[in-house]
Amino acid sequence: MLMRIPKQIKVAGHKYSVKHVSSIKNGKVRARVNHEMNRITLSRRGSTGPYAESLRAEDFLHEIIHCVSVAYVHATVAEATIGQLGVGLFQVIRDNNLDFRQPKKGK
Repeated sequence: MLMRIPKQIKVAGHKYSVKHVSSIKNGKVRARVNHEMNRITLSRRGSTGPYAESLRAEDFLHEIIHCVSVAYVHATVAEATIGQLGVGLFQVIRDNNLDFRQPKKGK
């Protein structure tokens, strides 16, 4: 199951736009979040070519965790912790084909 990355998400009542760019100026990162502008930016490619869909989906989840952290934790969460949560949650969701949408009536 491929992840459909929406154009916008809401976290704690704040709307974050999701912007796809060919690459991020600081070539060391594949994604970033700007909380002042409520924007998540995802890079499509690195120095050797396009990023795999799974990397982009994992990066999106990583940035969502940053948004949740800022909104609800009200303390600094180490980047390593956010990275571990992102990779772990992505693996569980992807490997188990989880879909959190409400089932259609009658099913």
